[in-house]
Amino acid sequence: MSKELSEFLRQELEKRDLSEREVSRRAGLSSRSLNHIINNPASNPTVETCAGIAKALDLPSELIFQLAGYSIVGLADEIDPEVKALAIYLNGLPSEIRAYALKGAWATAQLVTQAIEESVAGKTPDTEAE
Repeated sequence: MSKELSEFLRQELEKRDLSEREVSRRAGLSSRSLNHIINNPASNPTVETCAGIAKALDLPSELIFQLAGYSIVGLADEIDPEVKALAIYLNGLPSEIRAYALKGAWATAQLVTQAIEESVAGKTPDTEAE
């Protein structure tokens, strides 16, 4: 993470007269986690942590991702925040790791989709064998 996120969060909390404890509560983080991010500019918050902080401060998640050092990808506004966070996370991975992660993500999404479609259609592994 860069020094920018630490300084930005420190200033935002002061400007809004918010405690670390309150922002942590809103973000679903431990007070210790947020304190570590603010006081240790070399820390590396996860995408989930960044998304929680953005939500807690009612800020665009892209801003917090960028301040945390994640690459920004252009995504449509109608995409779910979780999908956006995943895309930003994957985009920040080294290319050789990203290729494996994308293959795994696609395979998992296809399996889950197939299982849901079969469940909706009334098919289960037990009924297919009959």
